[in-house]
Amino acid sequence: MKVLKAALLVAAGVAMTVGLQVAAGGGMVPLRAQEAPQASQMAPTAVPTFMPSPAAVNVLNQPTVNAKQDGEWTVRLNQAPVLEVAPVRVAAPSFIHADGRYAFTWAPGTKAEQRTVLAVAADGWVLVSGTTNQAGATWLNTARAIMIEQVE
Repeated sequence: MKVLKAALLVAAGVAMTVGLQVAAGGGMVPLRAQEAPQASQMAPTAVPTFMPSPAAVNVLNQPTVNAKQDGEWTVRLNQAPVLEVAPVRVAAPSFIHADGRYAFTWAPGTKAEQRTVLAVAADGWVLVSGTTNQAGATWLNTARAIMIEQVE
């Protein structure tokens, strides 16, 4: 609509100028180069331009999102798994027999203890005694020894 109005104004201005020149002198007189109109004599004219209006975007229903950490985070299982571990059984070394004499070393840098084995039980236990009548008999776990040697 603005473009049409601007075009009509330009056309009306041209027609008026032609009409004045015809009435004054009976025809149009061409202008020479040195007779160019001064800038102050020229009337400004509207230049039609086409500018599209920006598209309007209307966003409805904007939810509020609270995305910050609130308190400490913990991670855990809903139900603790049941772990079944079979008992670990360490047997006495196969070379240990009842009525044999052996040297047991319990820690690095210590002197070996000589004992007579009276009985061999399950899980690495042996009954040892220093006397033949079992006075002072003691159960030792061979798994705790770092070295066991047979003494002749």
